[in-house]
Amino acid sequence: MRINIEFSLVIPLWNEEKNLLNLIKMLEESKLLKLGLKEAILVDNGSSDSTTKLLKNISNKKKWIIPVFLKTNLNYGGGIYEGFKYTTCDYIAFIPGDLQIHANDLKKIWNILVRDPQKSKSLYKGYRKVRHDSFQMKFISIIYTFLSNVILGLNVKDVNGLPKIFHKSLITKIPQTRMKTFVFDSQLISVARQNRYFINEIPVTFYSRREGLSSWSSKRIRTYIQVLFQIIKLFFLKGSAGVPIIFKR
Repeated sequence: MRINIEFSLVIPLWNEEKNLLNLIKMLEESKLLKLGLKEAILVDNGSSDSTTKLLKNISNKKKWIIPVFLKTNLNYGGGIYEGFKYTTCDYIAFIPGDLQIHANDLKKIWNILVRDPQKSKSLYKGYRKVRHDSFQMKFISIIYTFLSNVILGLNVKDVNGLPKIFHKSLITKIPQTRMKTFVFDSQLISVARQNRYFINEIPVTFYSRREGLSSWSSKRIRTYIQVLFQIIKLFFLKGSAGVPIIFKR
């Protein structure tokens, strides 16, 4: 039975040539294309490997895949925000392209959202109840969520937990100053809290990265320092007026 509402899925890619085919296969095997997924906006975020060539070939054959090519890497949040501009559905989801989030968890959250009478004022997100990443990453995630909760009053279990799904009206409430690192997740949740969206967290599994390298693994110390300052910056942005997004399709 086909769901009568649809969603756009944004997936940022950075040097994901070894994961891209498996990513497409995972989405197709999940049957999401029959359950509301209209389009997947795959954002080639300044890749230096064969991701660009591979994405061009795939998108020529599969019309539900909308490719976006960025000349330079705009970081995690920047890549996602660029993908938002190419969405056409009222509901938007995003996941990474590294296969650490499975499409079945996206399907689980989507099936819950469509039955929610308050869905247009809700932000649905995963929280990583089961994690297969390193102890270091788990520890950093706990500290990051703690700081975001204390400074920004987010009151969530897992700030960077994915998938995230919401009505596209939410992104029009993000102020001009947008976080381009993974602090983008904190900004999105903070904006949702300020605008009285219901935030619903659903347990998901977080898998270890199969192939490739994290986009920030080589610059962690610098990133940690930036993150702290960006969280503080978000605190002072509270109450800032949102800026309408210019959609390109």
